Amino acid sequence: MKVFAINGSPRDKYNTAKMLDVFLEGVLSADGDAEVKRIDLYKLNYKGCTECFGCKVKGSVNYGKCCYKDEITELLEEVSAADIIVFGSPVFFGGITGQLMCFLERLLYPFTAFKKDAERVIAPRKIKTAFVHTMNISEDMAKMVGYENKLSETHRWVQHVFGFEPKVKYVCDIYQLDNHEKFEFDIWDWDAKRTRHEEVFPKELDDFKKLGRSMVFE
Repeated sequence: MKVFAINGSPRDKYNTAKMLDVFLEGVLSADGDAEVKRIDLYKLNYKGCTECFGCKVKGSVNYGKCCYKDEITELLEEVSAADIIVFGSPVFFGGITGQLMCFLERLLYPFTAFKKDAERVIAPRKIKTAFVHTMNISEDMAKMVGYENKLSETHRWVQHVFGFEPKVKYVCDIYQLDNHEKFEFDIWDWDAKRTRHEEVFPKELDDFKKLGRSMVFE
């Protein structure tokens, strides 16, 4: 079994990255022989889809494959052969980060076909997927501003291409900084955030670890 965790956060040691790591730990607890790998997108140099349409050329060996050459070209093929992919991103302006969106453009678009009387999806296999979204605001605020609805469009496209409805976890009211007093961030109650981080975040980690384990058996 091959499992990839795609980290769309600019940070590789904080909330989103920790959630992805425990998911992979859950996978390994169920299948010790699984090949697991976390990819930190912000460490890679790449672009989103350039609309070169190389993946749509008739009779081409590149049909259905992204052929734009940069640091994720080979990675896209690796990820496309996964059994499970888990995507992680903080919420920026109501959506996933630009880095993750660019990655998804390159991953998903080659597998969408525009031929009459033919399958509209040409992904080589069905892949189980999951998302974790971390955000600074509370659960109530996230509902009020409609984050779940906004983010669901991305989930629907992933389901369309890979054939399984993604498992989704929202982690709210996160503790972003240990040295918050250094910054102009005084609208939040940092003591309350720290307490929540100490009491609630470990439960969020444990839940996501259990999800990683359970998805192995689905």
